Amino acid sequence: MERYNVPSGKEGIYFSETGDFTWRELSEGLAAEFHKQGVLPTAEVNSLTLQEFADVYSGGNTQHSELGFASNSRSRAELSRELGWKPIRTRGDFKKSFAEEVSLIAAKSK
Repeated sequence: MERYNVPSGKEGIYFSETGDFTWRELSEGLAAEFHKQGVLPTAEVNSLTLQEFADVYSGGNTQHSELGFASNSRSRAELSRELGWKPIRTRGDFKKSFAEEVSLIAAKSK
């Protein structure tokens, strides 16, 4: 068996990734699928201000809401690719996953 000298600690944080998405894009994709499967009456997605969201979901704490739902973070799999890792899923796979996820959620909520 071949062994690799793989760094650890600060030099050994390995990510996987297949691209970016926005929370809006995710929301719209899921809403469209929920509507398509007859779970929601419309595919409309509404926006909330940071304060409105915080008031509903984090007891008014805008910092928690911003960090969890209104910020962004991107990880790149540069070190993983250096070791030969390649993503096998695509952006299309991400979008196709909405149908299965919605089916599972709908089944559990009945």
